[in-house]
Amino acid sequence: MGKISIEESGMKFREYDERDVFHIETSQQYIETLRDRGIKICEFLLSTGNKIVFVEAKTNFPNHLNVKDYECFIGEVVQKMSHSLSLYGNILLGRYSDDGVPENLSGKAFLKKHIIFLLLVKEAKEEWLINVRDDLNSRMNDIMRIWKIQRIMVLNEEMARQKKYIQ
Repeated sequence: MGKISIEESGMKFREYDERDVFHIETSQQYIETLRDRGIKICEFLLSTGNKIVFVEAKTNFPNHLNVKDYECFIGEVVQKMSHSLSLYGNILLGRYSDDGVPENLSGKAFLKKHIIFLLLVKEAKEEWLINVRDDLNSRMNDIMRIWKIQRIMVLNEEMARQKKYIQ
C-alpha cells in the first residue's frame, strides 16, 4: 500500500498508510459543497490503532490575555472540529459520497474506535497548552458527551514529535 505524508503549519506529519488517512480538508465533499458556505474543517482524520484522530494544526495562537483574539481562536478550533465530525458522520450515513474515504475510516471500520480531537500548535510552550485544552474541553463538552469522545489533546511541536505524529 502507498504512504501519505501531510505538511501543515510548518510541520511535516510522519508517513501513514494511505488506508488510514482521510485528508478531509482537500476532500471533494468539502471543497465542492461546503467550503464556500462558511464551513470550517480540520486538516485530516487519522485511523491509528483503536482511535480515530481529528487533526488540526496551527503555527501559534494568541495570548489568552488578548481575550478577543484568544476567544476567536478557540471558537475557530471548536468550529473546525465540530464541522469535521458532522461532515464525517454524514459521509458515513450516506448523505455525502464516501469518495476518497479510505477503507480504515469507512464502512463499519470506525464503529469500535475511540474519537480523539488533536490540536497541534507548532510554536507553543507546554505550559500554555493546558489553558487551551481546558477551554476547548469546556466549549466542546456537549459534543464530546453526545459522540462519546474520549479527549482533546493539545500538543506543541516537540510533544507531537515525541508521540510520533510529526517527523
